[in-house]
Formats: sequence, C-alpha cells, structure tokens
Amino acid sequence: MTSNKIIIDFLGHICDNLEHHLQTRSFIDEQGNSRISNCIFFISGGDKIEGYYLRQAISRLNSDEIDIPDEEFNDKNTLNLYKLLKNNVLILNPIFMMLPNKQEVNG
Repeated sequence: MTSNKIIIDFLGHICDNLEHHLQTRSFIDEQGNSRISNCIFFISGGDKIEGYYLRQAISRLNSDEIDIPDEEFNDKNTLNLYKLLKNNVLILNPIFMMLPNKQEVNG
C-alpha cells in the first residue's frame, strides 16, 4: 500500500468517526468553507516496530515535497481534513515495544 493510500484511508477513518460523534454529514458549509479550523494532529503510541509505517506515512503530511492530488480522495470531507492537517502534524515517538505473544502470556 502506498503512503498516499495509507494517508487517505487513515484520514477517511478519522472523518467517519468525526461524522458519527459530531452527528454531521459534512465538514463543509453551503458556501464551500470548512466548518473545522485550527487543527493539529497528534499521533503517538503503538508498538515501535508495528506503528513504523503508519508514522512514516503520516509524517509525509508535514513535508512540502508531498502533495496528494485532489482526484485521489474519495470524498470532500477527507480532502478537507487533509488540507487542514497539511503541515500540522505532531508525531510523538513510541516509548515501548510489544512483547511477543509467548513472552506476554508468561509475564
């Protein structure tokens, strides 16, 4: 899966959850303006190894070298969130590694 696809899918899941919890169908008003502003995305946690690819993909939101074309987005809410979060991501490094299942069971 490409980094662009990971970013789009991840932001799509965030939009779905926001729509559900905020009970709204759109983050864009009738005039085409965003109803959300001043966003900062914090990403952290997860296993040091397992979360590596997600952190790498999301870190691309802070890169001026990367710009995902609007046509790659399935819906306007995800595109809007992408534009709001571009250069507004703070990534906190994980501080632990998951134990293999056998070690976890044995304590």
